[in-house]
Amino acid sequence: MVADDTVRLLVYRIDFKAGTEEAWMWVDPALGTEPDTAKADLHAKEVSAFRFNAVNVGANETFYLDELRIGTTYGDVVPPAPQTATAPATSPAKAAPARTRPANAAHNTAAGDGLFNLAEKPAAPRFKLTDREWPANAGEAAICLWNDDKLAVFSMTIDDNCAGDVPWWLEQSKELQIPITWFLITKNVNNPQNRPFLYGTWDLWKKLAAAGHGIESHSVNHWEGIDQAGRMPADWLGYEWECAESIKQIEAGIPGHKVRFFAHAGSTPGAAHDQPGMGDANWMRQVAAKHYVAVRGGRGPINPANQIDYGSITCAHPVEKAGEILDPKAKAYRGWVVPLAHFVGNEGGKAQMVPYLDFYKQHASELWGGLLGDVARYGQERDTAKLAVDENGPTRIAFTLTDQMNDEIYDFPLTIKVRLPNTWKGAAARQNNAAVPVQMVEHEGAPYALVKAVPDRGQVVMTPKP
Repeated sequence: MVADDTVRLLVYRIDFKAGTEEAWMWVDPALGTEPDTAKADLHAKEVSAFRFNAVNVGANETFYLDELRIGTTYGDVVPPAPQTATAPATSPAKAAPARTRPANAAHNTAAGDGLFNLAEKPAAPRFKLTDREWPANAGEAAICLWNDDKLAVFSMTIDDNCAGDVPWWLEQSKELQIPITWFLITKNVNNPQNRPFLYGTWDLWKKLAAAGHGIESHSVNHWEGIDQAGRMPADWLGYEWECAESIKQIEAGIPGHKVRFFAHAGSTPGAAHDQPGMGDANWMRQVAAKHYVAVRGGRGPINPANQIDYGSITCAHPVEKAGEILDPKAKAYRGWVVPLAHFVGNEGGKAQMVPYLDFYKQHASELWGGLLGDVARYGQERDTAKLAVDENGPTRIAFTLTDQMNDEIYDFPLTIKVRLPNTWKGAAARQNNAAVPVQMVEHEGAPYALVKAVPDRGQVVMTPKP
């Protein structure tokens, strides 16, 4: 068989016997009926004693593995055969393109003034990237590129639930003091009959959300049932339904939780499907942008701080490239690294993620280890913000911070750096008459304050502290 870039379904059968085993492999077999062993593409009669309690995939060539299923019957490991009957004109599959936006997604509609997101891919940098900015004169202020004036950003993300890995990831989170974002396939959460070690329970995800981790959407079914032509089953309700229904299911499973971020599922249905727009990346991007504040896409270069594509945030950058976000000569300087993990399972799988975690541990003082959603909100607020110093006196400094984003959603505080008078030994700040955090820092002998302020929440007034 000649190697190419075609997506293939590989099915293996292993008969366990006393001593050696017998194995067969089929490439793209028919889905409805178990194939004849005489028609296997490969057949090995004597496989040395084959027993396993873990799976680790490796190869000398580059390939991508979307899913691995292990079962005791043919039906356990292959998708169901596509329906051949023509669906009635009134079936959900035919009606889906004309559906109005579900009521459960209404909370994601920008209410009143303000943008829901910056969904368009930027053709050029939004602003000139610089090193940390230090205002020269007392009373001057600047918006920090990142939270707490960190040099760059690191956001750990996990796809496909991977509930069995949660204890290990919580150990890493505790050690590094960073939150983690899980993107859930919602269909089989709380289903003890379908791989509970993978999908988990709502009680589990509820506890993680309460602990400050991100619980977001990775679609309802991750295109379960897709055939080799890129078609979903006839009763599939469509891509927009995937986007909206997954929000509904997570928010029902975790009451009070708001789902605002999405990770595209791999192997999406192609143009062969009869849903309008399927296979058109721009159309799918526009649909996701109607429901989500930001979307994490697939592999790509490190996200540049001044040209982030919030409609397709890249991830899974090679770990050897991560150091570029700290290198002033690199294009990715001050950028956003987004590692991606799936099921890590045994020590071999964990070993693949440890270099990313070690990178963060080594450079934690310079990095913001933030949730993907918090970073995406900070970035969109910052990219549309305006800062005006209203008052600059020896005992009082006041400024106003505004942005173009929807205030109901975008309430993550920006970090404002203020040059203080030399006589100030400390500072307090209040926004809309409520105290806000202030951190004192010094640069070249001059006093500065890092003030947390939320755009469009009123004037911030600073006064000296003894």
